[in-house]
Amino acid sequence: MTRPVLLASILVCTSVLTATLGFNGYLIHAMVIALIGIAWLVLHSLNKMPLDWLAFLLFSLASLILTWLDVSHWLVLTCILTALLAWDLTAFETKLQGIPPEDTHPMESAHFTRLALVFGVGLAGIVASGFIQVTITFGLALILALLSLWGVSTLVYRLRNRG
Repeated sequence: MTRPVLLASILVCTSVLTATLGFNGYLIHAMVIALIGIAWLVLHSLNKMPLDWLAFLLFSLASLILTWLDVSHWLVLTCILTALLAWDLTAFETKLQGIPPEDTHPMESAHFTRLALVFGVGLAGIVASGFIQVTITFGLALILALLSLWGVSTLVYRLRNRG
């Protein structure tokens, strides 16, 4: 169950970023993102992706650039959440290696429950931010986005180590 969701999240993140950049006239950037996404898929399929955090970082930075380009925040949210999901599931899939298949189902179920909680809280925060309007500079927005990314990553890390 983990692998199909992982591959789908990489594909969704790559597709949304590529299409959004392409439709906004950044064709070269869209091609670079597409190549990075294809490389991430291929290398992960070959189990040769030791630097999945680097792909996550690149996709997160590309999502932040979409914010700067004034793209819909729902597209940016989709990109960041699917990149975070792919990064987390890559580490989880590595953790599952060597465990008998009959024992993985309860672990996957518990992990997906925790992920749903984390993403639900994040989505609730995004929806709430739609009702609260505050004017801030791009620099402050970038700092807040990076702090939020760090906070969610820390929460996922702590939840992962707990179970």
